[in-house]
Amino acid sequence: MRVPGPVPDLGPSMQAHFVDPKQLRVGMYVDLDVGWMSHPFPTGSFKISSDKQIETIRGLGLKQVRYVPEKSDPAPEPAAAMPAPPAVPVALVGPGRGLH
Repeated sequence: MRVPGPVPDLGPSMQAHFVDPKQLRVGMYVDLDVGWMSHPFPTGSFKISSDKQIETIRGLGLKQVRYVPEKSDPAPEPAAAMPAPPAVPVALVGPGRGLH
């Protein structure tokens, strides 16, 4: 098992951050802080490409996951997390009323 340590040097413009596994999304570039025999992925650093990979990472029992925002292009938050637009009352729409 890899012991979590200092954030690796990723160059002058890239810095790793940590997120709760519940916050993982397709498109995030992660660096798993476990040994290569502790997970089924070919490498411990990769861009998440499916919900199945997210489920697998969550199943590792990590309290936090290291990710690199500069190498990531995560999908937008699910629509349920966004507020719905305000509804227009039906009584205000029609001939001679409301929107002109």
